[in-house]
Amino acid sequence: MISRVTGAVNPRLTSLPWPGPRYCRRVSSPKSTSGGTRERARATQRARKSGALSSARTSGGKARTSGRASAADAHSSARAGRIGVHSSERTGTRTRSNATSAGRTGVRPRAKSENASSRASRAIEIERRLTSAIPEARCELDHDDAWQLLVATILSAQSTDRTVNRVTPQLFARYPTAAALAAAPQSEIEALIKATGFFRNKAKAIRAASQLLADRYAGVVPRTLEALIELPGVARKTANVVLGTAYRIASGMTVDTHAGRVARRLQLTQHDDPVHVERDLCALFAVSSWIDMGHRFVLHGRYVCLARKPRCSECPLAEVCPASESAAPSGTWTERAERERGRVEARGEAPSTD
Repeated sequence: MISRVTGAVNPRLTSLPWPGPRYCRRVSSPKSTSGGTRERARATQRARKSGALSSARTSGGKARTSGRASAADAHSSARAGRIGVHSSERTGTRTRSNATSAGRTGVRPRAKSENASSRASRAIEIERRLTSAIPEARCELDHDDAWQLLVATILSAQSTDRTVNRVTPQLFARYPTAAALAAAPQSEIEALIKATGFFRNKAKAIRAASQLLADRYAGVVPRTLEALIELPGVARKTANVVLGTAYRIASGMTVDTHAGRVARRLQLTQHDDPVHVERDLCALFAVSSWIDMGHRFVLHGRYVCLARKPRCSECPLAEVCPASESAAPSGTWTERAERERGRVEARGEAPSTD
């Protein structure tokens, strides 16, 4: 690109796009001596002015910068103050909300630790009192043999023993053996057991279990836990009930909803899973008492240690139960045990003395 003043090529401007006059810079041409002197004088004057202006600008800029810095510092301080206040408020709010939510959960505080020796001693006293209250521990499912007990126990899932006892007489009258029940139509069995709930799945389970018993064991219920839990619809609880009640074989302790609740309230276990509850209970009681103590826990939970409104004032275990809600139980524990015996023998139909 060529300068409009000197006609020389300005190499720094050759790369600029056209039109270029407004992009071009004037290149000073050589001046004469006198002109050069005057030019130097003017340059000096301009330099002085620009220096003063630059100094003023610099001082003004520093002042403005200082002002902005002060304002920024003040803003930062105020913001930091606000953040500090808000953070503390938020922290306090969070703490309060956590405390409130913890109070709403209704979680019981962890009980004081109890050594194994103390728990074992308490278990002995619990067994003594429950044995006095329920001397003849029994399963409340009506049955004549092990096969009927097996079918009734399968039907009792998510149902009550009373309901099952209303259903099974007609069922066993129509199908008296495992082979007969296995050959029965599904729809007929469903109609007979509908009152127990989940009747379709239960009908499939008892038909399949009866079929396997008829084919493999000639209709006789096996006497081992391993063989029983292979039957459809049979888990460990059902196997323990059948083996303990029908054959008096102590394969473990029966743990249903009632027994698990009683064990946790007595702080004999901290588990919810029935298998873990059974393991803890079996470690506390002798093998010879597994069958009867399993039934006693079930019956005690069914008639005294209720889920919603436990009869703590009528409980013979009130003095040894950490979860007892009764400050002054009625009478002695032996009197309460006698009243529980009457309630269990009447299957809950005895009038309450609460």
